Amino acid sequence: MQEGRWTTITPSQFTHEREALAHVQALLPDTEPYRAWSNFTFTAQTGHPYEVDLLVAGPGGLYLIEIKSLTGRLVSSGSNWVLSNPSGTRTFDNPLHLADAKAKRLKSLLQIAADQRRGQKIKVPFVQAAVFLSKPGLHVALSDHHLHGVYGPEPAPGHQPGPLPTIRSLLERPPLDERHRVTKELSAALPDLLRAIGIARSRRHYQVGSWELEPRPFDLGPTWQDHHARHRDLEREHRRIRIYLVERNAVQTERASIERAAKREMMVLHGINHPGIVRVDSMEPHEAGPALIFRHDPRAIRLDHYMAQFGDKLDPLSRLAMIRQLAEAVAYAHGRRLHHRALSARSVLVSPGPKRRGGSEEEAWLVPQLQISDWQTATRAADTSGGGSGDPITLSSHATAHIELSAEAYLAPELSAPRPDPVAMDVFGLGALAYLILTGQPPAAKRQELLARIARDNGLRPSSVADGITEFADELIQAATAPVPAQRLTTVSEFVEMLEEVENELTAPPPTSVHPEEPEPEETDPLEARGGDLVAEWKIKKRLGTGSTCRAFLAHNERTGKDEVLKVGLSDEKGARLAHEARVLRPLTDSRVIRLARPEPLQIASRTVIVLEHAGELTLARKLRDDGRLTVDELETYSDYLFGALDYLEGEGVYHRDIKPDNIAIRVRPNRTRQLVLFDFSLAGVSVKELSAGTPRYLDPFLGTASRQVYDKHAEWYALAVTLHEMASGELPIWGDGGTEPQLTDGPPVLAIEAFDPAIRDGLVEFFHQALHRDHRRRFPSLKDMRDAWQQVFRRSDASTPVGTDHPEIEADEPDEKAAAKARDEAAAKATRATALEAAGLTPRAVSAAHRLDATTVGELLTVANKLAHLPGLGAKTRQELQRRVKEWRTRLGEREIIPTSAAARKEATAEVATEATAAGGDTDLVRVGLDAIATLLVPSSRNAKDVEATRLLLHLPDESGVLPDLPLWPQHPLVAKRLDVTPARIAQILGKQRKRWHGLPVVGSVRTQIIELLRDGGRVMGVAELAAALLVSRGSVRTGDELRLAVAVAAVRAAVEIDALEEEPRLLLRRHARGDIDGKPHPRGDRLLVALEAGEDDAPDTPAAPALLDYADALGKAADKLAASEVLPSAATVLRTLAAVTAPGGAADVIDERRRVLLAAAASERAAATARLELYPRDLDPVRALRLAQAGVVPPATTPEGKRGLTPEQVLQRVEARFPELAPLPPRPKLDRLLAEAGFELRWDRDRYVPPPRNASSSMSIIQRRPSATSAPSRWAAESPELAAAMRAEERLTGARSAGGFRALTVRLNRYALAREELARRFGARPVNVAAIFLRELRGLVDARPKPTWETVLGADVAEPGSRGAIKLGEYVEQAWDLAVPALRASLSTGEGPVLLHDAAVLARYRAIERLYELADAARGGAGDVWLLCPMEDPGVLPKLDGAVVRVGDNEWIALPDAWVVNAHRSSVSA
Repeated sequence: MQEGRWTTITPSQFTHEREALAHVQALLPDTEPYRAWSNFTFTAQTGHPYEVDLLVAGPGGLYLIEIKSLTGRLVSSGSNWVLSNPSGTRTFDNPLHLADAKAKRLKSLLQIAADQRRGQKIKVPFVQAAVFLSKPGLHVALSDHHLHGVYGPEPAPGHQPGPLPTIRSLLERPPLDERHRVTKELSAALPDLLRAIGIARSRRHYQVGSWELEPRPFDLGPTWQDHHARHRDLEREHRRIRIYLVERNAVQTERASIERAAKREMMVLHGINHPGIVRVDSMEPHEAGPALIFRHDPRAIRLDHYMAQFGDKLDPLSRLAMIRQLAEAVAYAHGRRLHHRALSARSVLVSPGPKRRGGSEEEAWLVPQLQISDWQTATRAADTSGGGSGDPITLSSHATAHIELSAEAYLAPELSAPRPDPVAMDVFGLGALAYLILTGQPPAAKRQELLARIARDNGLRPSSVADGITEFADELIQAATAPVPAQRLTTVSEFVEMLEEVENELTAPPPTSVHPEEPEPEETDPLEARGGDLVAEWKIKKRLGTGSTCRAFLAHNERTGKDEVLKVGLSDEKGARLAHEARVLRPLTDSRVIRLARPEPLQIASRTVIVLEHAGELTLARKLRDDGRLTVDELETYSDYLFGALDYLEGEGVYHRDIKPDNIAIRVRPNRTRQLVLFDFSLAGVSVKELSAGTPRYLDPFLGTASRQVYDKHAEWYALAVTLHEMASGELPIWGDGGTEPQLTDGPPVLAIEAFDPAIRDGLVEFFHQALHRDHRRRFPSLKDMRDAWQQVFRRSDASTPVGTDHPEIEADEPDEKAAAKARDEAAAKATRATALEAAGLTPRAVSAAHRLDATTVGELLTVANKLAHLPGLGAKTRQELQRRVKEWRTRLGEREIIPTSAAARKEATAEVATEATAAGGDTDLVRVGLDAIATLLVPSSRNAKDVEATRLLLHLPDESGVLPDLPLWPQHPLVAKRLDVTPARIAQILGKQRKRWHGLPVVGSVRTQIIELLRDGGRVMGVAELAAALLVSRGSVRTGDELRLAVAVAAVRAAVEIDALEEEPRLLLRRHARGDIDGKPHPRGDRLLVALEAGEDDAPDTPAAPALLDYADALGKAADKLAASEVLPSAATVLRTLAAVTAPGGAADVIDERRRVLLAAAASERAAATARLELYPRDLDPVRALRLAQAGVVPPATTPEGKRGLTPEQVLQRVEARFPELAPLPPRPKLDRLLAEAGFELRWDRDRYVPPPRNASSSMSIIQRRPSATSAPSRWAAESPELAAAMRAEERLTGARSAGGFRALTVRLNRYALAREELARRFGARPVNVAAIFLRELRGLVDARPKPTWETVLGADVAEPGSRGAIKLGEYVEQAWDLAVPALRASLSTGEGPVLLHDAAVLARYRAIERLYELADAARGGAGDVWLLCPMEDPGVLPKLDGAVVRVGDNEWIALPDAWVVNAHRSSVSA
């Protein structure tokens, strides 16, 4: 091809690239429609600048080609490519993924340019991505799935063809679909289109400040991209620069929004200084968007790439060390209230460790240093901002848009929930990363597979895919990745505790060793000590954590037999501060204050060490995180210890300087009572002139004023008051909006009033308003006065009278407790079962305790009274009061329980779903509707009982008593007809009627949309059971029993598939394989049902058709049945190899990766099932064989705290279930005993477990108990101030628009659309006008006025091919309809009334009338009357669009309506 058709935008500076381009140029003919452009850049709509190696136009379409001139050996590992050659090994992402993203975005830009082009309209075809491996000598050993879209060079004359299809075969390919043909006209127009979208020369460098960026990003996400950079003057200085990208033609408000997002990521990392967390230097401007500059090791690679390259060479201890690095970094962040929320393999950077003298580079890589990156979705509270403004940084509603798609297989299932617990999300992320590090495999290939796996196994179980995983390691990962947040490990500290047990298990000496020769021990550095190490006379038990001055260890004193705490200085300078702390603690002897176990600091291996008594491992902060606020009884008891400790320290002349829950231990005394102990006196010796020492928000913000130039007792009491507030509410008080310096605010602090227990709420408010007063002179004059006022809060609550009694509230300073007791006895004597507890004669603290059991009336309390004995946090006095009242009421009233009926449950579900369907604005919100509610809507509320029963049977739903029909899932018409004694035709008629009704339910449409997305992610074909399982994971069901839950989910799938036939473009194709009856009854597993996704208009031309996918699935199913029938269970390698050999018609195999191929084969088979290891086994696998294969009878070394060995029946069953999840449950004892014996396990039953024959005792291990986390919903006083500010700004702009007049485009989130419309009409006098209704009315009138065409013909023409006779005729009708509709819209304009609010206006873009909208806008600008256009958006912060078309707006004509404005949060905050 000659220059002219071949356009070189930028001459390549690389020889290998020039050679590759010349190779392709020589292959291309110099005729139409061939053209090519090499080495250019373009900027996508999202703002991403993309580099393109080569774009070629050929007869078969447009091709975007990524050139890779690689040498050596190329293999695939997971989703990555690994290149090995003499220069080393490199791991990188499959380049086809990035090329595909470029192709899609380039096609979008070209189509926009084509639509704006005058003259004949041009449709830009699909742009296909391809990778050209240009070097002939490259040894390609990629898996079949990775070969899709990869091409090689033409063989040299006389040489054999290589393993790859040649690039010529792609470029000369005829069109697979005429819609994708490149015509002469399109080819001739392409140069103009490319100029219109602004393709440009590739740049050698981008510049950000003093940093020169490499032109190609090494990583990118949805809204950002990362570049390596070096300083232009200091060549050895390297950085990673993240550029946040602004969309093309973005208005100033959108640019400001992106800048806020970038600033937000920088601010969450402000003041964070930990080796395991990336450090950000600054934010700089850049032409593409704001840029963050991170410190960076240029050798660093992503964790998934690291595991692919070095995973096989890591030993178990190295893997655990990597997990510990991550856990300690996250624990450090959580200690500063910073939560990542989106931990994944791509958010962890791995660098080589320090290289020892004489060591190799690979050795350094095997002791890696890990850093957590990608904090763009993090949240951070304001109390540890490192001395900044104290502005809390919380997650915006669109922050998840910054998460890269490949990270989703690691993210907690509740990521998209309205207010997920960030601690639980990070615990899940740690568990998912630990799974990767231990097994070398990601938790799942895609998010849906992850959700299905954790739902099935109640978390991730590494032992199901890898051998050698210990019991404790398996339990650790499963406990961290439980699907329900409340069932996970509560904190990262618990994760670290269990991790220590795994480390101990690995490092324990073998039990059979007898007096081995011990080498001369080397002196241990105390700072680097590990569990089991001996440091002087102490044996290290565990590391407690690292602070700013020291690292703390729990150690056992071998001489005294006591557990003690060793604090080791991080450096000589920090050691001096430790010694000063010891001098402060030496004279302190009170039990409420931590005491020294050794009076003097020690010098061990040149480290300064102080030894403290051990007060217990539970801190007050840990309890608040686990259980939420303290109960009234706990608050009264614990606070007394705090006041006593401060009173003692005041007498000794000591200021603690850092009072907070993290520095308060809960000691469990021998009698099981609990006592608070104040520890960490590291700041007690700091000069009183250093006013910034301490923790923000516990530190008195009014120090430093003219009258308070030194730290004083009022500051100490302020910290005590804040701690009491946190104990009472679980939250911290804030000043003003939380983002302004407290000294610049007015009025009292904002208390967490609604979080206080109602029993003492009023008294607490009064107490804290005085204790936290901004003027220290108006606080309590002494600690005694403060303590007396605090105790009075509880006394007044106990002396209050019941609600509704004739006794007045007690106002005296000293309440009359006898009068209050008499009033309560009188109220209790009158109480009935329906009496509210507040009026039943209980004290407020007793009512509060009953509410914790969800009891609000006397009758409800009697029902749950048996739980009072074990209710945590209940004081003896309160428990006795409740038990006494319960005994009285039981004697007088008796007891009976209320059991809800199925009818009531159905009515409740109907109301719930109806509310959701009315309020929702799109499928995104309806995804939250549960399957139970959907099933309720699917069954009609018709008076025709036959219709109702037929629908229920067709959907296989239970009757009113909860019994499922004796029919297979998805029953066919004859079966239902026989049951109802009607004809199959009648059943078909009923189904057709219900299909139309379901089609009108938005929630069923949302299920169809979700199924289409599931199929896209699942290789475009899935079993109905797989789809149902995925819906159960995402939507949930409160039904009990697997059979009932599956039936409800399959009903939703069936309804979605049924309505697909009524869609304009049906996408779902069902195939049924009947299974025969067994003993005259339907097969228990029902028919085999598969659903495939038809190719859509936007799919690639080589996308396989649905019938081809179903044929391929059937072939895989038959192969799976043969494999499962093998006498020997086939290995994963055999399974993969056999299934890869199955012939795939129509390119079906290209869209299904290896892992999905195995799962699909199992789903499509008659009797095969798949394990997590990708093995195939028969569903009726012999139990003895299953026990043997799962090694279910192997007894672990020790499974009790006492070191007793054994195996419970539950553990045996769990092992089999984890290995073979779809196998029928094994029988319990005593039948299980026989099966184990037949499997060859020599076990005997000993009271409660199986034990092996007697042998030497094994090393003992402790079991970590898990507690459910208590998450409390965020409250109003913690609202994010930027959102309120945006809402107030929208209010101001709407008010200004109302008075200024003209045209405005308003953007609002989809699910807020209806509510926003009502709000605009109610408060701004806007007059809603439904554009779609007016247009359809006029169009229907034109059609009905003539005998032909009919309305059905018009609907058919709406989906006809462009240019067809039907489409042309419809266009004529549409133009006539708009000619009638626009005058009606114009007539609605009026200068004397409110603005016309155009809604449901997408038809303007859908039916080519956007210019008519602009005519209305011009009329409004000219004074004819105001026009407001309401645009529903996924993101209201993006330019206004209608049906994907951007609405043209002038300066100040676009107003974004944030969620806070729609729900009137800004008005609520102002009124409050």
